[in-house]
Amino acid sequence: MVIGKEVPVTGGRIDVLYVSQSGYPVIVETKLWRNPESKREVVAQVLDLAFAFSKWGFDQVEEHTKHFTSSIYGKEIDLKKLLETEFGDAEIDYEGFRENLDKNLRFGRFLVAVVGDRIRSTSLDITTSMNLYWVTTEDHEVDWFFAANTPEEALPFMKIAEGYAIGDATAEMILKIKAFR
Repeated sequence: MVIGKEVPVTGGRIDVLYVSQSGYPVIVETKLWRNPESKREVVAQVLDLAFAFSKWGFDQVEEHTKHFTSSIYGKEIDLKKLLETEFGDAEIDYEGFRENLDKNLRFGRFLVAVVGDRIRSTSLDITTSMNLYWVTTEDHEVDWFFAANTPEEALPFMKIAEGYAIGDATAEMILKIKAFR
C-alpha cells in the first residue's frame, strides 16, 4: 500500500513509498527517459535514500503516513486503519506488522526499485550479470539479500554491514537477474 509520495529523508526525497501488509518497505525512484543522470548516479541516489530511510523507526513512518493520508483523504489515517482499509477482509496481524516493519527498518531490509517511462539500453548493462544472493550467518542473527555478480562479491557486504568475518557467512544465489532487450 502507498504510504507516501515525495517523502523527505536526509539528502533527498523518496518518490513513492510503499509497505507490504507483512511490514516490508518498498522504495520506488522514478526516472524519466530525458533524465541525464548516469546509471551509477541513479543507483547511488537510491542507495543514499534507502540508507537515510533505514534510520527511521516505526513511529516516524506512522507520523509520515498520517501526514500523507491527511493530504490525500483530508483526514489522518494511521497505519492500522490504512491496513484494514487497503486489505479489507484479509486477516492482519498488526503487532506482527509493526514488529516486522520496525525490524526491517533497523536492518535495512526493503525492496528498492527504479522505474522509468523508458529505459536506455545502456542502463541495462549494469544488471546483465547481476544476481540476488541470500547471505546468511550460522547464528542467523542478521541475514541479508545482496545484489552482486558472484557469491564471492556478496560475502564482503556482510563484513561491512554487520562486522562478520567473510568465512562466517555463506551466499546462496536465489535469483539470476536478466536484462531483456
